[in-house]
Amino acid sequence: MQANKTRNMTDAEISHTLQMMDVADRIGIGGEDNLSGLPLTFFGRLSDPDRSRCLDMAYGSRFGSPESTGGAASHSLIYQAMNQRKAPARPPEPITEGLTVADIAARMGMDKETTTRLLEANGWLDLAPYAGGQQRRLVPDAVILKGYGANLTAGLHGVPFPVFSPEHVEDIIWSLAWDTITEGVDAQPTKKGKATWLFSHHGYLPDKAIADLSGAGLRTIKRNRPRKNGTCK
Repeated sequence: MQANKTRNMTDAEISHTLQMMDVADRIGIGGEDNLSGLPLTFFGRLSDPDRSRCLDMAYGSRFGSPESTGGAASHSLIYQAMNQRKAPARPPEPITEGLTVADIAARMGMDKETTTRLLEANGWLDLAPYAGGQQRRLVPDAVILKGYGANLTAGLHGVPFPVFSPEHVEDIIWSLAWDTITEGVDAQPTKKGKATWLFSHHGYLPDKAIADLSGAGLRTIKRNRPRKNGTCK
């Protein structure tokens, strides 16, 4: 007798599936060009089967047809995520003591500047105005509303600084895809190839990080960093 394959979804599976549905909604409205920031990063890291299923959901949902679930059977993860009863959403608990960028850098074993650039490139930080004409890298409102981070101030007239939820810090670190970056570097056979690949794919990284990853000298990296128009200095 065949065992019943229906099972309860784990929190991780529910989160993954709901993120897929959110991305599918965005694609259904404006195509893949409608993706940016974290949704674009999430979509880019989907496996081929999940990406195909996400696109099925996106383009099927335009017509309100059953195919909007990607042909999901009643026992599938997508069906369960769409039909489970959910408790009313509550605002996240305020973060009063979180992990700073320096704390995350220490966990990753890298310098603070590189960590800051990674967080900014993946949507966890944004250059925001404060106190008139000044600017600082702070946690965006969308991240705060999800409970992943906050902007705190030290003292009555202190300068704001970003912190991140200890509960979600491993997810945040995973989203930075540092392993994927180092694997891409290792796939290049020469120092010049490594540096060129980093400039092309991760040009937001600081010169020192690109020099360390590629094995090229720091002066060489500074001299050859492409200008915004694509030419080298």
